[in-house]
Amino acid sequence: MHFTEKTDRKQKIGSNEMKSAYRLRLLAYLLTVFMVAMSAFYWWRLSAGHDRVRNNAIETASKRASQLAEVQGHHVEALLLAIDSSLRQFRDTLQTDNKPGAELIARNVLHMYPRGSIVHLARINVKGFMQYTTVKLSKPVYVGDRDYFQFYQQYNGKDQLFINKPIFSRSAHQWVILITRPIKKNGRFDGAAFISLPPQYFASMLDKLAMEHGDVSTILHEDGTYIARNRDLDEILGKTIYLDRPLLQPDAPRHGVFRAPGSADKLARIYGWYKLNGYPLIVTVGLDEKAILAPVEQDIQTQIIRSMVGNAFMLALSLGLSLLLIRASQQQSALEFSENLFRNQSQRLEHVIWGTDVGTWEWTIPEDEIVVNDRYAEMLGYTHDELSQLVGSPIRGRTMNQLVDPECLGIAKEKMERCFRRDADIYDCELRMRHRDGHWVWVLSRGKIVEWTDNGAPLRMSGTNQDISARKRSEEKLQYIAHYDLLTDLPNRVMLADRMQRAIAQSQRRNNSVAVAYIDLDGFKQVNDLHGHDIGDQLLILLAKRMQTTMREVDTLARIGGDEFVALFVDLENPQDCEPALVRLLEAASDQVRLALPGGEETVMQVSASIGVTVYPQDGGDPDLLLRHADQAMYTAKQTGKNRYHLFDIDQATSLAAQFESIERLRRAFENREFALYYQPKIHMKTGELVGAEALIRWLHPLRGVLLPATFLPIIENHALSIELGDWVIDTALAQIAAWQKQGVNIPVSVNIGARQLQHPNFATRLAELLANHPTVHPSSLELEILETSALEDMAHISKLMDVCRDIGVRFALDDFGTGYSSLTYLKQLPIDVLKIDRTFVHDMPDSADNTAIVNGMISLAQAFKQTVVAEGVETIAQGSLLLSMGCELAQGYAIAYPMPPDELPKWLAQWRPDVVWTKS
Repeated sequence: MHFTEKTDRKQKIGSNEMKSAYRLRLLAYLLTVFMVAMSAFYWWRLSAGHDRVRNNAIETASKRASQLAEVQGHHVEALLLAIDSSLRQFRDTLQTDNKPGAELIARNVLHMYPRGSIVHLARINVKGFMQYTTVKLSKPVYVGDRDYFQFYQQYNGKDQLFINKPIFSRSAHQWVILITRPIKKNGRFDGAAFISLPPQYFASMLDKLAMEHGDVSTILHEDGTYIARNRDLDEILGKTIYLDRPLLQPDAPRHGVFRAPGSADKLARIYGWYKLNGYPLIVTVGLDEKAILAPVEQDIQTQIIRSMVGNAFMLALSLGLSLLLIRASQQQSALEFSENLFRNQSQRLEHVIWGTDVGTWEWTIPEDEIVVNDRYAEMLGYTHDELSQLVGSPIRGRTMNQLVDPECLGIAKEKMERCFRRDADIYDCELRMRHRDGHWVWVLSRGKIVEWTDNGAPLRMSGTNQDISARKRSEEKLQYIAHYDLLTDLPNRVMLADRMQRAIAQSQRRNNSVAVAYIDLDGFKQVNDLHGHDIGDQLLILLAKRMQTTMREVDTLARIGGDEFVALFVDLENPQDCEPALVRLLEAASDQVRLALPGGEETVMQVSASIGVTVYPQDGGDPDLLLRHADQAMYTAKQTGKNRYHLFDIDQATSLAAQFESIERLRRAFENREFALYYQPKIHMKTGELVGAEALIRWLHPLRGVLLPATFLPIIENHALSIELGDWVIDTALAQIAAWQKQGVNIPVSVNIGARQLQHPNFATRLAELLANHPTVHPSSLELEILETSALEDMAHISKLMDVCRDIGVRFALDDFGTGYSSLTYLKQLPIDVLKIDRTFVHDMPDSADNTAIVNGMISLAQAFKQTVVAEGVETIAQGSLLLSMGCELAQGYAIAYPMPPDELPKWLAQWRPDVVWTKS
């Protein structure tokens, strides 16, 4: 028993020792595992904290990049709005062919912007050549191959602003950005006007924005082409960024952020972009990611080193039973790291806030307490302490509201409530706040709710205030330039269109009328030509003031270009209620004006006005149509005597539109070379000799065949196209005479001259030029036929003109003699060589004794005045025989030959023989 008990005791002691050792080993193992596990958990938490710090830095930088891109985008939009307004005025003046006015506007534009901001302004004609530019050109410059010009050609001068990608200017010999608008004349594309700016101007704006050496700010075209960049500008001109960038995708929003390496230098950056409203440009701001993360990474590396040293030291001391101390030290270390990280992040945030020059605020909503920084108070002219004394400490929202303009306060509260209801994530509001000096300061206040209670109520909100007073002043100035005429301070075409839209809407609500009066000054061009455009501008300013004083406050007087104004009369019970105002406008425009001339002298000037009036709703339904109707009525007022007003007539307008369409079709026919000359021989009936041919115009219509002059010449009788067509007839006839001469056939040709062409001031000069273009043709081979029925207002002037032409060598014939009322007057006063008896008398001659007597008298008159006689419309042998018996030997008509194409006349002449009855007479 003793032995057994002893053995059992030893075994029990050994077992306890083993359990104790096991427990120690197990404890050591557990402690080791626990230490390793805790160490791993610590490093995981540390790594996650580092990632959060990096992400927070990236997120903060992303917001800043987006904000900077948006701010810069607004600046560029404001700049483009001002430039477009100047360009519109420059373009509108060019459309009226007022070159001095265009030069004045160009000078004003060049002086308005800093030196070097604008390269030049230019006007391009419809053929693609620079017609006018503010830089000197050594030779004509062709730009018809530029994409903006081809765009306007393709869409017939569609009025769209075109911002060109950087191109190397052929006129200024440098890289430029072109801002272009089309020029239209008579509804057709007539060229373009542009303002060119150097990319360096945009780059200088961007250069002020970057904060770090690696930051970059860029303006891109919507297709990714560089417009400007704040660094290495010459290296990127004409190049594009990577096309896979998010901002270039079809569904990309107006603003956003992305991270990517730079297209040029491959440097990793955080990019914010903003697409301009109404312009094909994108502003980007790229912040150097390495520079942003450098302070964070330095802090992280320092912390890692410290943590490794601390862990090793603590592991060496605390291995075993120091788990609690190790955990305490780890917790303390983690706390210190968090505090350092918070301090570093706070310093970084302060630097960012300082760089953006914004005030910050944090609002604890339940207690209505606001904490602001020094810059917040400085915007309002206070120190932080002074602001606290003014509104109380702590600062509260309800006390700060007393500094906000009441007109803005309601909008601000509404936007704040939307954030409280979670209808909006961001509070964004422009406010006017009272400055210490008493004036208003415009502030952009932005914020976000950063903390909510458990039941979903807003707890804390953080935000910024930025002083935007300078931007607001610029916007107000640009708004004025965009909506008012620079010379007269009257509303311009843009504001007129807006007021017309409002007037039409008001008329629909009140069921009353609106009148639009188109005013054009009579005789203003003579003032400019005689005294110069400076005096003309003074006259426009005085007349604009006079006319404006005759109108009601609710009405509008606008200047839309040159000497053209538009008066808008609203709230009319009856359309005729505007007529007293129209009379006052006519009186104001026609009163004498006393102006000072250069040199100190004074002169009295007097012009008048022609006014066309249209009424809504009876004459049209939109502003453009009303202006066109008023413009048409104004031209009617001019044509009926000037210094009067004329009410638009829809039936007359329809007729004019149809006439205009016919004239346009004839113009296209002229441009497409659809006209041709046929020739009818004139012969000596007894000998059969060809004494000449009359050129008769024909329209070779692609669908209706050959058309006679009576179907189309009356349409353009009083239009400038008749002069162009008349010059073409003379030139074509001279070319045909030269061609026949080369074939050995000498055929004089007579052409018909209309009254408008003959009375043109440059008729004799133009005739001499056409003859000079055909030196082989003697002037005597050309005969000009004048219709007796033409309305020749100044007989003495026409007689002198004909003498000048006869001195050149050209002969004249009086056509259709006997059909007018002044036949003897024509024969007495005009130097006529040939008299042509009208076909109406010749036709009935064998059967009418009266017609026979009349023709006999005409032949006697011609012989008395020693003029050659030619009978028209000879269609039978009997008519020719009777004419021969009276002494008329020259004739033309169907009995001899029909009018024929020029290549057939020599063939006809080869086989032509006169009738034997005529040769034996």
